Amino acid sequence: MTRVFSIACIATLLVTLCTAADSAKEVLAAQEAFGKASVAGDKAALDKLLHDDLQYVHSSGQLDSKSVYIGNITSGRSKYLAMEMSGTTVRVFGNYASVRTKLVVRGEQQGKEMITHLNVLFAWVKAGKGWQMVDRQAIRVQP
Repeated sequence: MTRVFSIACIATLLVTLCTAADSAKEVLAAQEAFGKASVAGDKAALDKLLHDDLQYVHSSGQLDSKSVYIGNITSGRSKYLAMEMSGTTVRVFGNYASVRTKLVVRGEQQGKEMITHLNVLFAWVKAGKGWQMVDRQAIRVQP
């Protein structure tokens, strides 16, 4: 009986680990899709990837909602030319995931070129549309 219980526990643990690894890959794919959509100004992709209750905090402390972020990207007010992630870690807790990364952003802000180095924490939730970003907090760091 103990042996059967031990085998069942090990099987459950393996399934849980595989599911978490698959979810982490899905979250990382959503994270990368967000970067590409932001650079491309892809409103439809951003609408799918960003949760309706998004709180997007810039390194300046400015807080954007989903509609403000998408509006700034699609109007050209904020233009991203590239977003390069490094040192990225993903942690999954059921339908919630966090992504911590170093991010170098190249772009234009109100017509001025910028290169910004950030440490960023993204929060994702798994909802009806798949993984959606619900929170983002960034701090500016030295290169």
